[in-house]
Amino acid sequence: MQSKLDVQKADVLAKAVAAGTHGHDRSVDAGKLKSFLERYYRYVAAEDVAERQPTDCLGAAKHHYKSAMVRPQGTAKVHVFTPTLEEHGWSANGRTVVEIVVDDMPFLVDSAAMVITDHGLELQLLVHPQFVVRRDVAGTLQEVLDDAATADEHDLVKESWMHLEIERIADPTEHRELERALQRVLGDVREAVEDWPKMHEKAVNIAEGLDPSKLPVSESEVEDARELLEWLADEHFTFLGYREYAFTMRGDRGVLRGVPGTGLGILRPDPNQDANAGLLPPEVSAKAR
Repeated sequence: MQSKLDVQKADVLAKAVAAGTHGHDRSVDAGKLKSFLERYYRYVAAEDVAERQPTDCLGAAKHHYKSAMVRPQGTAKVHVFTPTLEEHGWSANGRTVVEIVVDDMPFLVDSAAMVITDHGLELQLLVHPQFVVRRDVAGTLQEVLDDAATADEHDLVKESWMHLEIERIADPTEHRELERALQRVLGDVREAVEDWPKMHEKAVNIAEGLDPSKLPVSESEVEDARELLEWLADEHFTFLGYREYAFTMRGDRGVLRGVPGTGLGILRPDPNQDANAGLLPPEVSAKAR
């Protein structure tokens, strides 16, 4: 049985459909618009939708769809702006909006929220539908498929569309700064998720290859290291980055230098190779030896 708020939410969305199909534009299919809006707001609390103007619900979803029209493969679309009735025909109750369109993957919401918090801002509303979409080779949106679709065909992809409302940011320069920060973090998420199987395999192989007879530490230390790696690899740890390092001595100082081409996840980029990069303090050098 639907609650009173559920009924109010449905009523707001029905009025949004009516607003979207009213007027001179007869190309809008009322049934498709109804389905899209219901899926777009499916996981939003009923009270958050019920208190909105139907035109604001419609405007937010249509604007997000427009932002998603072109997204080249492997990229994230990020747009930060403050919608107004005068400029956009809808508003978010005066809040600033962050629109994101990206391949669906783990850690997206937590990562985006972390960036917002790091900028001293408060996340006030999250709308986060996932859609299976069809795009052409240039990334142009061809179709949003229904709920039964799976991303099995070569031109289909499952995407996360995130609409985040935060406290108002008045300065457009800060909008662009937040966009860049979100792009960097979403890039880190992509690299960590794509390389996770390789990093997991590295941990397993290193654990299997630890040989006390070839290491200058006690057998108990080697066994502790093996057990830790095996425990981490047994779904107890989120691998974010991996890189191999070469240890050499420069006089009495150890030097730990990243090996180019070995990085995975967020450590994919080759490390700094400046002359003093990786120079260790004497006490660390002694332990490393």
